[in-house]
Amino acid sequence: MNGKRFVIPLAAAVLTMGSVIGTADAAEAPAKAPEPRLAASCPYTAICVWSGPNYTGTKKTYWSCDNHAVDFFGPISYLNNQTPGTVAMFKTQNGWNVATPGARSHDASVGSSKTYFYYVDPCD
Repeated sequence: MNGKRFVIPLAAAVLTMGSVIGTADAAEAPAKAPEPRLAASCPYTAICVWSGPNYTGTKKTYWSCDNHAVDFFGPISYLNNQTPGTVAMFKTQNGWNVATPGARSHDASVGSSKTYFYYVDPCD
């Protein structure tokens, strides 16, 4: 009888730990991959920036690690299609630095109509 009393709490503890661990893993899951059409429009190892939301307007593509002039008013959109984990940094007129999550990340709308994006550094 003592053995049965020990097994039930142990099983409950294992189930509880499994649900906690599962939750932690889910929170750290990588960003959802962009749809194939969007991914195909931006070469691997580049960051692509569009002048409008939802990947519309003029597209600029950057590869090298340096400050590149973007010269777009927001909201803008981007696809960070660089090597995994590479973080790009946008710099605005207010001195704000807007970091992207590590590659492969994307955002359909960054900033507002009052945000002027001066530069992007693909691998800040």
